[in-house]
Amino acid sequence: MGERMGSVSEILIPIDREMLNVAEVRAGRRGGFQRMNVLIVDDQPEVVESMVTGVNWKEIPVEQVFTAYSVKEAQSVFERERIDVLLCDIEMPPTNGFALLRWAQERFSGVVCIFLSAHAEFEYAQEAVKLGSFDYILQPAPYAEIEAAVERAAGKVRERKTRDGTTLMRSTAARMTVRRRSRTRRSRRRYNAR
Repeated sequence: MGERMGSVSEILIPIDREMLNVAEVRAGRRGGFQRMNVLIVDDQPEVVESMVTGVNWKEIPVEQVFTAYSVKEAQSVFERERIDVLLCDIEMPPTNGFALLRWAQERFSGVVCIFLSAHAEFEYAQEAVKLGSFDYILQPAPYAEIEAAVERAAGKVRERKTRDGTTLMRSTAARMTVRRRSRTRRSRRRYNAR
């Protein structure tokens, strides 16, 4: 009846390797790690500026640091730039950081949020947890603590992008395999009909 076609695993191995390279390029990896964009949002300009100058961004895998002084400005930055990590104050009248995070979650997948607040009230921390915030840091905080939180957030961003890339690879490979099997069955039917 002719040569037997390869098994599914024999077909998937070369596809996965090829697709892994494409996924790494699409994720923007250089030298094996992802460079992130960070957005700092606080209605107090001196707090924002002190974080920009006080945190050692060169030691963290950060490509760019963006700043905003209100929720509205932050939304504008989100719409123009790819933001991976949001460092955000909570109280920013007329709205707040919780509203910004909700807005960002509805529109942009995978934003990791670290709330920076002078408010130690349990209700604020509880709301941050409900929204899926990555961390909640009480201000004033040492810059080393903020750096450590951003580094941990970078790990979560890398993990998510790797998981998303693997899911994409698997779903695409499965579609390719199904197409391959369908063609193989049609070819066998044509061959047997002769």
